[in-house]
Amino acid sequence: RGSAVRALSRGGGIASPCMSARAYEHLCSDYPQVDAASLAALRDVLAAETTPAAVFSGAWAGACSAGAGSFPLTIPFLAGLEWAVANAARQSSSAAELRGLAAEAASAGAYAEIYALGCVLRAARLVTAHASGRDISAALRSYLPPAVRAEGDVASLSQSLECEVDVACTMPTAPGTSLALDEDGPARRMTAVQEEVWADELDDDDVPYEPLTLSAAVSGGDSCSHPAPASSGDGAQTEALPVQVKLAHLLGSLTFAPLSSLASPAAWSHAGLGPTILEAIRTAAHAVSSGSLSSAAAEQLVWPLLSLVRERLRSAPATLEAELPAALHAAGPLWRPRFLSSLLGDGGLLGHGAPPCAYTALEAAVCTELPALIGSQQSDNQMNAESESMSVLLALLRCFLDAPKSQAARAAKVLLASGAPQLIMHRRLRVDGRTMDLVDDGAEWRWLLSACCRHRSVLAFAARVPQLLGAIRSSTYLQQRASERVAWLWLMSVEWQQPASNASPAFAAPAAAAQASSSASSELDSEALVALQEMCFNACPSGSGGLVGDEAFRPAAGQVISDPSMASAVGDERLRRRVDSLLVILELLEILTRATSASISPRDLFLSATGWPLWSELESLGKRSRSELMQLFPAGSSVAGTSPNDSASEQKRPELLERVCRTLKALQLANAAPCKSD
Repeated sequence: RGSAVRALSRGGGIASPCMSARAYEHLCSDYPQVDAASLAALRDVLAAETTPAAVFSGAWAGACSAGAGSFPLTIPFLAGLEWAVANAARQSSSAAELRGLAAEAASAGAYAEIYALGCVLRAARLVTAHASGRDISAALRSYLPPAVRAEGDVASLSQSLECEVDVACTMPTAPGTSLALDEDGPARRMTAVQEEVWADELDDDDVPYEPLTLSAAVSGGDSCSHPAPASSGDGAQTEALPVQVKLAHLLGSLTFAPLSSLASPAAWSHAGLGPTILEAIRTAAHAVSSGSLSSAAAEQLVWPLLSLVRERLRSAPATLEAELPAALHAAGPLWRPRFLSSLLGDGGLLGHGAPPCAYTALEAAVCTELPALIGSQQSDNQMNAESESMSVLLALLRCFLDAPKSQAARAAKVLLASGAPQLIMHRRLRVDGRTMDLVDDGAEWRWLLSACCRHRSVLAFAARVPQLLGAIRSSTYLQQRASERVAWLWLMSVEWQQPASNASPAFAAPAAAAQASSSASSELDSEALVALQEMCFNACPSGSGGLVGDEAFRPAAGQVISDPSMASAVGDERLRRRVDSLLVILELLEILTRATSASISPRDLFLSATGWPLWSELESLGKRSRSELMQLFPAGSSVAGTSPNDSASEQKRPELLERVCRTLKALQLANAAPCKSD
């Protein structure tokens, strides 16, 4: 019988509309699992009827001859599809065990295709229609957000939904968030008028709860017709709900997670997602420019769609060259800079085997946006207050830090030619005898340090700025970040000792002038060494190998503690501070690792006249750390074998000591290995 049903479905007979209606009903239920044949029937109906004309009129209907049923957009439909995709991906390994015993289960890619056709494409075309001034209230009649807040209202509009069928359970989500999922089914939250329906007696399946299904009662006994969509208890209140609020809620509920399960990256294009989404974004941008749509309203509609495009590009970096220009053109100047900054994020976009052309496309897009962003920071008002454009600028400049090694030299030239490092350096220096007080200058200091670790030419430029050393010493942020402060002093002292011939031609004269000031160079070396010695001593004191046995509770010189509880508290505080110092050491070692892997050779950083005393101090710390580990954990024991009764600091300290030893060992190996400059 199953073969006959599948044959009828493929042949377009009466089984196809019946199966598509039943598939939609199951997807809106508490356990949305559908067999492959029924889901394929629903996919065929959605693909044939999800046309612009049908979407704008709200008639994305199933062509069921028995009764004109529809497959409306509802919150349970979105939640069910999201859960079905995740569940199918988890259970793909066990599907082979039931092959031949039950109907073939639908794959995660099949559910994802339904999500693309039935949810994302519809939502994008609704945005196009709404931005064009067309009425889309009919298309969203069945989309009933349970708790939304209209623009300008203080109180929320609570929607009391009646549960006619298992489709009616709705899940409240705020715009801009994705629907929450769990492993037992799509998440639901019952409203005040809804009650769970419990079976009088347990069935053979040992499931105590079963949803009440009234499909046959509603349709008059016809099992092929689809149940009526959930309706609100107050029809007037539902009709009064603004279309903009419904559409914003729908778009905020979309997520890229189900789309990532499409059969292949090309399925994104085959489904028409890219052109449809970009057309919606372009229409909304045109509506804002013409004044028919406010920028705040357009933001609610466009940004969820841009987020889908962003996640698409991040999941498939190879498509950047082909798809990024079209996405930027659709975003326009209103959303393009922020879209690029969110695409770059915290880096790592090009670290997954992306081709070189992907970075070229990304760099070209960033260079197009830099002049306007840098120009907006030139005025004195912008330099004395934190601005959103500066945050966007720092995010875009992350592109030059993620350049592939084959294009690192060219990326450094483009970066210096853009004027961005000069602007950020100018913001960090003293201007007209005063220090600029920004809300958060840490982001700029972190970017400058990362750029110096990544590109030697940027470090050469920074080291030749006379006022930079004073800015480092007076920075409140660097006083609180000892690891970054020591890294700055270390890198600058090493760069100052380089011959003028090794410096960039543009900095040759300043380099000679810096070398002539031997007293300033010696002062910088001593300052870096003293700061590093303090860090190392706080992390692992010299002498007895650190805190072992009763030394954790030994009072300071001249201090008498008679209360045992007070002595324990003092010991815990000292141990906590030394754990914090170990974390600072690890941050410093991470910065040095980045520098040796990109801009500075290990021998210049560690074996030069300036770097050798600093490196010797770190090697001494490594020896003390290994000695303490041997005392805490003799041969044959594990570092992870700490007592559960120990404090958090006592449990964390052995792990940090081991990480310090491992990181120092890796740097020692890098220092011993030959490199091109040897």
